[in-house]
Amino acid sequence: MKNKNEYLILIVLILALGAYLYFKRTDQVHYQVPQLSEIDTKKISRIEIVKKGRVLSLSQKDGAWHIDPKGYPADKARVEKMLGHVGGLTLTDLVSESENYTRYDLGPEEKITVKAFAGASLSRSFDVGKAAPSSRHTYVMLPGDTHVYQAKDSFRENFQLGMNELRDRTVLEFSTDEIKKVAVTQGGRSVTLTRVEKAGQAEEPRAEPPAKQVVWTDDSGKEAAKADVDMLLSSLSKLECGEFLEDSTREGLTSPETKVTLSGTKEHTLSLHAKQGDKTPATSSKSPYVFALPDYRQEGILKSIEALVK
Repeated sequence: MKNKNEYLILIVLILALGAYLYFKRTDQVHYQVPQLSEIDTKKISRIEIVKKGRVLSLSQKDGAWHIDPKGYPADKARVEKMLGHVGGLTLTDLVSESENYTRYDLGPEEKITVKAFAGASLSRSFDVGKAAPSSRHTYVMLPGDTHVYQAKDSFRENFQLGMNELRDRTVLEFSTDEIKKVAVTQGGRSVTLTRVEKAGQAEEPRAEPPAKQVVWTDDSGKEAAKADVDMLLSSLSKLECGEFLEDSTREGLTSPETKVTLSGTKEHTLSLHAKQGDKTPATSSKSPYVFALPDYRQEGILKSIEALVK
C-alpha cells in the first residue's frame, strides 16, 4: 500500500512538472522579439547622443559630418560606425522584464540615448547599455518599452566618445607622388628642393627601358639624400594631430620657428611655432585650428628637416 501511494505521488509530481514546462514554453513561443527594419543611413542627417543630460549633436552638410554647435569636422570612420549600428540595429533576445535597469547600465546615470533624424523626422531612437558577457552583444531598450533586449554586436564604446575624440584630427593630407617641390625653413636655415626624374641605366643592352629615377636637387643642382626627403613626405602625407589647442588662435601665434611648404597640384604647409608650456603649437594649410602633434611624430619630422637643411 505504501509503495502504491509513493507511485501515485511520483506520477502527480511528474504531471505537474510537465504542465509547468509546457505552459512556460507556450508563453515563450507567444512572445516575439521586436523585428526592426533596416534604415537607409544615407538619409540620416543628424545624430543626437545624450548621457546624463549632456547632448552631443552631429549633423551632415554637403556630404560631411560636423560636431555642433561649433561645426568641427567629425572623424568620418567613427561616424560611419555609429551609422552602421543605428541603421542595422538588430534585437536577438529578450533579456529582462523585471525593470531592474542598473545591472544593464540602462539606468538614468548610465544609459546612452541615441536619436537619429532624417531631416526633421525621427528615424530611430534607442538606449544603449553595457556590453553583454559574450562581448558580441549589447543591452538596449526601445522607447515606450520597459523590456531589456540584447542587440547584435558590441557597440557601446562607439557612442560614448566625447567631442575631442570624435573630431577629425587629420591636419595634412596628400599623395607623395604629386609633390614636385619641397621648401623647408628652420632656425634661419632654409633649403628648396625640386623633384627631377632621370633616365635610368639598363643593365643589359636588350633589356626594357629602365624606370626613371627620382632625385631631389637644390637651387645649385646639388642632390639631397632621397631617403631623407622620402621620410619627410611619408610622415606628412597623412598627418594626424594629437590634440587641438582650444585656448590658442592663429592670430595669437608668433612667426613659425619651423615651416615646411610642399608644392604639387596644390600647396600644403605645416608650421611649428614657439613652444607654449609643454606644447608646441602647430598650424597647417588643411586645418583652420591650432593643434599639437604627438611627441614621437614631431620628433621624426624635425629630424628629417634637420637632415635636409644641414
